[in-house]
Amino acid sequence: FPRFSLEENLKAVSAVGIGHVQFDMLCAVGKTLPGDVSAGTVNAILGALKANGISIAALSGTYNMIDPDPVRREAGAGGLDRLIEL
Repeated sequence: FPRFSLEENLKAVSAVGIGHVQFDMLCAVGKTLPGDVSAGTVNAILGALKANGISIAALSGTYNMIDPDPVRREAGAGGLDRLIEL
């Protein structure tokens, strides 16, 4: 459901009767593993999901866990840790 905004994405998902999603922060903030997300942003995302009758069944936290570059691998692990904290 590639759309230009979170709201457009959620409306498209809801329109076909999907009520549970694997949510990717990419559709809300532009990155699967965002560096910094405010509580207000998280609350806005949750509100938009609720308004469209959609719940999060899983959260996407994909990164290359076997990246040969330890710096990129650590950055991915750190991003996943931040996402889990959210």
